[in-house]
Amino acid sequence: MRSQDAPDSSSTEDEEPLPETPEERVAATRAQLLERTNRSSVPIRRTFVQAPRGAAARHGMLSQFVRNGDRRALDAYLMILALTSSGGPLDDNWTTTHPIRAWARLFGTTLSAQENSASNAVSKILSRLEDRQLIGRERKGRERKIQIRLLREDGSGEPYTRPKSADDRFLKLSHAYWLDGWIDKLSLPGLAMLLVALHERPRFQLPTEHVPAWYGWSADTAERGFDELRNHGLLGVTRRKRFEGGSPTGYVYVNTYELLRPFRTADERLKASSGGRTPAATTTPTIAQFMQPGALY
Repeated sequence: MRSQDAPDSSSTEDEEPLPETPEERVAATRAQLLERTNRSSVPIRRTFVQAPRGAAARHGMLSQFVRNGDRRALDAYLMILALTSSGGPLDDNWTTTHPIRAWARLFGTTLSAQENSASNAVSKILSRLEDRQLIGRERKGRERKIQIRLLREDGSGEPYTRPKSADDRFLKLSHAYWLDGWIDKLSLPGLAMLLVALHERPRFQLPTEHVPAWYGWSADTAERGFDELRNHGLLGVTRRKRFEGGSPTGYVYVNTYELLRPFRTADERLKASSGGRTPAATTTPTIAQFMQPGALY
């Protein structure tokens, strides 16, 4: 009698190759679990990037990641939001549960560490997110899986709820951030200014000297982020002269920025103000595609 675990040679003809390298396993894990959310972007409350007008300080929770250089925890938080903010059947179960080794692949800690060290890195990342009151976590089941519960993006520690009203506005980060490899191409300044650009109007002006007061990090970091987005073809910039009587020359240059595809689509230019699910607009790459020579992953 054949063991249930023995391979069935008759059923392997149409199977995709299994991901073998750490890079392939990370990319395939992210792609498969993002596909299960049944949408192409993740909604993020605008208060994560910037506090509302009238607040004592305009800095959102994003500034803590940028000032502390905590790119790893920021990427982990964005992935948790992507996987969890689709909710449960009643939109009241804002949790996601996986083994710690699956979280390690999702967070990319397996790319630079062995299994035990990668798992320890996951625990440290989650501790930092807990300290910022962005998530809660607990162990579940005999396998001691890690269940992560979303809290509000403003760091208040309040329970997470779906963004629904015009007063509860959100921005949308395309899954292209992971699926097209931008998570590996962009630096922390580039990612920070990508989120700022998503937070702003489709065409916006933002003098970088105002970034410290408005967003909470240095003008130099903002300039480096803008330059990076422009060099990658993600940000369009229109420069024009404007009369300014108080300047030595009588004029100043003003930059108008516009985020480009894949992070600003024609539909997203409408700046929707409620957080419904969006059917996935692109086909999720297969594991075989991740393993193609020259793939971004």
